Amino acid sequence: MSSKRILHTINEFSLDGTGITAVVLELILGQVDAGERVTVLCRSSDSDMRDMLREHGVKIIEVGSFRRVLLSCSVFGRLRALVKAVDIIHVHTSKSMICVLLAAPIHFFRHSVATIHNPHQHSTRVMWIAHRVVALSGVQAGDISKQTLGFVRPAAIPNGILGGYRVPMNVKPKASNLPNLGDNAVLFVGGLYERKGLDILVRAMQLVLQTVPNAHLFVIGNRDRPAIETMVTDLGLESAVTFLGFRKNPIPYMAKANVFVVPSREEGFGNVLVEARAAQVPIIASDTGGIPTALSGGRAGILVPVGDFRQIAKNIIAVLTQPSFAAELRARTRDGIEQFTVSHFVAAYEKVYESVQS
Repeated sequence: MSSKRILHTINEFSLDGTGITAVVLELILGQVDAGERVTVLCRSSDSDMRDMLREHGVKIIEVGSFRRVLLSCSVFGRLRALVKAVDIIHVHTSKSMICVLLAAPIHFFRHSVATIHNPHQHSTRVMWIAHRVVALSGVQAGDISKQTLGFVRPAAIPNGILGGYRVPMNVKPKASNLPNLGDNAVLFVGGLYERKGLDILVRAMQLVLQTVPNAHLFVIGNRDRPAIETMVTDLGLESAVTFLGFRKNPIPYMAKANVFVVPSREEGFGNVLVEARAAQVPIIASDTGGIPTALSGGRAGILVPVGDFRQIAKNIIAVLTQPSFAAELRARTRDGIEQFTVSHFVAAYEKVYESVQS
């Protein structure tokens, strides 16, 4: 069987720790290993990403601005030729999709696949017009089908990041690489904006400290939301909360933490949950969006109602004070983890691509 020519489109494509970027890169590298010819169209990238793609024979086209592409006849013409020459147009963001749609609309409608990475963003609804739509969970796929009265029936493919370039199937960080988080370490990894729910976890920590005074919350994520740090100060929790800033590889911290918490209000999937499962750390997470899928229906962690900081606190206390319960949760992290491998991920998308070409 001859190799396919695949075009992936995305806004920014840099090795910056962004969840979408990490997943798309795993898919691309897996496709290259399978013999496919892959090109990436994006607004911008960085030298690390360009070097990695070049090493794997992937062509990357940076246009600077999608608007510029549409306003320049010569650039637009080259884009049209590029789009019409590929077998699959795989779009990951709405803005990049509109660009290739306008360049070659008929070819787009016949050969496009759209992955809805951020279902909470209303702008992604325009991506439902692709020939095939992919959701990150069965719940998300059902929501899209319901909202479109059944006209769009997405495939459900959870993100696959294990066994790829970044996260091995069995995480065993060297002892020298493990950070010292002390006893009773609670870990959060993610953006500090409201959707990720760090404020909910901070309120939970108020209750945790009443029972486990030496519990400590470590926060990994860009320190670009001063409001949450002000909240910690106002609640008098400065000595119990440490903001570590961005970490390119949070897995050693997961391996060292006593419990990992994802208190999101909304979540398309949650790659960090799969990473935490690979690190075998007990997990507590909100029962929303794709989180139950990332936790194999809740078997691999504890699900709590969205915003319920009391339930989060109750479960953190249980993990920190009951060694047998913590051990049970660690063991459960491996239950069904195989479905999140890169090989499984690439194979699932291959079936979607085949349906587009048939």
